[in-house]
Amino acid sequence: MSSSNHWYNRVPPDETEEDDLENAAADRLPPLLRRLTVRSSLLAFFITLSIVLTLLVLITFLTANRISSKPRFVILMVSDGMGPASLSLARTFHQFITNSTYSTQLPLDPYLVGSSRTRSSDSLITDSAAGATAFSCGLKTHNRAIGVDHSYTPCGTVLEAAHLQGYLTGMVVTSSVTDATPASFASHVRDRFLEHEIALQLVGETALGRSVDLLLGGGRCHFLPNDGEYGEWGCRDDDKDLLELAKNNGVTVVLTKSGLETVPIDTLPLLGLFAAGVPFYLPTYASWLIVAFEVFY
Repeated sequence: MSSSNHWYNRVPPDETEEDDLENAAADRLPPLLRRLTVRSSLLAFFITLSIVLTLLVLITFLTANRISSKPRFVILMVSDGMGPASLSLARTFHQFITNSTYSTQLPLDPYLVGSSRTRSSDSLITDSAAGATAFSCGLKTHNRAIGVDHSYTPCGTVLEAAHLQGYLTGMVVTSSVTDATPASFASHVRDRFLEHEIALQLVGETALGRSVDLLLGGGRCHFLPNDGEYGEWGCRDDDKDLLELAKNNGVTVVLTKSGLETVPIDTLPLLGLFAAGVPFYLPTYASWLIVAFEVFY
């Protein structure tokens, strides 16, 4: 056999020859089978087209839905000072007084999905300021530092970010509104005890302006000057009346429970200060929450 007949010496047929072979093979098919072959090809084409169009519509819908949809509410509950030991004590006490088994859970337990380390940057034992700044800014800072990093540079908080994105924001607290935990979400100072400055920032005297639309709690004295006109209500060491400043900026200010009850539901921005310091009448706190939910709902 000549070497020219080996497979590696064979020249492949050109495209015209291949087309002629395919046409000749198709001509030899029976008419019925030929029609079925054409129909099958058309059916496969339309099925493929339908799948592609369906996927395009689905992708378009999912993309538009992902871009346009966003959470309606984000609620962050901070139990100041509570950690795993507090939960373990509460769980054991609950099991004891209800004569339950050791595996009985608290209502909160099914929602526990993880934990975070909120230790400060200068101590294994954190305080409320550094702990709350870890929540609000996602970074660690010195004990007593509010809304700043370890070099005392202000950090953007989740509340400020939400407000800039167009969300309504609010804080309802059982402490003074100038206390370390709420302050860490809407102010930036080197020391938690600079409560007069924190109060000034809460009413909008910052580069970002006011970031809190609803603020209910205590701490009224940090918003009023310490002079004869206000008596024990004020404790500021300057002559600034922050309540008047807030009113001039369109904020509705209430100082009593009855005043809060008479405020229209859709009133925002709203500042409610119900005690000179810490409001110890906690049963009223439930009514504050009801007002907050009604306003935002």
